[in-house]
Amino acid sequence: MNYGYQNEEDFVNLFNNKYLYELDNNSQKFLKELFEDVINNEEKIKSWKNKVSQKTDIFIKYKNHIKNISLKCGHSNSMHHEQIQDFKIYLEKLKIPYNTINKYVSYHYGYIRDNEGNIDFSKSLSSEEYKKLYQEEIDVFNKSINKKEI
Repeated sequence: MNYGYQNEEDFVNLFNNKYLYELDNNSQKFLKELFEDVINNEEKIKSWKNKVSQKTDIFIKYKNHIKNISLKCGHSNSMHHEQIQDFKIYLEKLKIPYNTINKYVSYHYGYIRDNEGNIDFSKSLSSEEYKKLYQEEIDVFNKSINKKEI
């Protein structure tokens, strides 16, 4: 079994059929942040692996609340990277407004606009340059995706 699949199995086994008090402090903290005020020691936690190929790797359920979890693992200082089109589709499924998604895409590619707001595809900005000019747009995107409920 590859390391990623084993990691998912281990994660499921860590939580499945356990009460909150049976978990280590870090796991309790993770679940309290995930479920906020809903979770306590009244019922066992359920966890299972997603059998469908999609972004969610595992599910964690407490009472009638189910959370979708995507796990990533790597070596050393590794980084996961999504194709921008896949990420846009994911954001659309979360019902993030099209204009807000475009603000992220503009930041991603470093698009600069002329005085009329048209994208100038012949130039691109570094992230620092983009932030100096368009920080408000980045803030709109961040506010949209950082809502407690999307």
